[in-house]
Amino acid sequence: VVFAWKLQKKKTDYISALNSGRKMTSDLVLQIDDELSHLPNTSSVRKELLGKAIQLNEQLGVRGGDKYHADMIDWWAHKLEAEVADHDGKPDEAEIHYHHAKTIADDLVKDYRDDPDAQHLLMLSYKALGEFRKKEGDNAKGEKEQNAKWLEATGQYQKALPIALKLVDGDPKNRLLRFELNMLRKDLADVIEDPNEARKQYDQALAESTRLAQRDPKDGTAQALLWASLTDLGDWNKNDGKDNQKAIASYQQALTVAENVEQSKPPGDAQRLMYEHMLWVNYMALGDAEQDVS
Repeated sequence: VVFAWKLQKKKTDYISALNSGRKMTSDLVLQIDDELSHLPNTSSVRKELLGKAIQLNEQLGVRGGDKYHADMIDWWAHKLEAEVADHDGKPDEAEIHYHHAKTIADDLVKDYRDDPDAQHLLMLSYKALGEFRKKEGDNAKGEKEQNAKWLEATGQYQKALPIALKLVDGDPKNRLLRFELNMLRKDLADVIEDPNEARKQYDQALAESTRLAQRDPKDGTAQALLWASLTDLGDWNKNDGKDNQKAIASYQQALTVAENVEQSKPPGDAQRLMYEHMLWVNYMALGDAEQDVS
């Protein structure tokens, strides 16, 4: 009953906000996803609200409204629509929305060239399409199909990478951009066929996450990113028997990071459960690697 009441209240609030016109910003579109994601059975409601956002912006555009911000909001709406469709097991519908978002980003870059926000949306479009293709590859029935999908994902990530690097160079203190660059390197390393290039991307992701973690040792997000980079490198060294000794060394470093962040949170804290899961992952991975060596 409580969940139903919350859901109806959120739905009423957001429809009211959407109908208020240009006051709706991309932050509100993001808030739709963030606020409703923890409630049960909200996929159809989120989709309905995002659809209303798109319709509203189209109407405002016809009336001669602020096209730049309308396009920005439409981009976020289509991306979130794609994620909802993908979550609902409708990949064809998801792909349509991902490409629609990419078209919006292309037009923004064409009109506003080096505008950082426009460039950011284009980078995120390539990244989202890469993630979509990677997921298709992960779920492929055969190795040939998997490799084809991963090759497509590689191409999308490689288009996103120089944009991400340029954005970081233009705003070096922006932690969000650095986090996104780090994750992009990891995503590219996961699917790229050339092992030397994969190792290069993993190493660069680790170097960047190490800098972020050292800059603020109390930042749990930065520490978790460092843990992920070390674990990814350990997994890469372990897979196909590349180098189990190096894998063990990476897992041991990751374990130290996980122990430190886990101990920094009081018992019962929600984040502590996540860090305890990180510890469990490391213990299992380390045990497997050490067993292979022995």
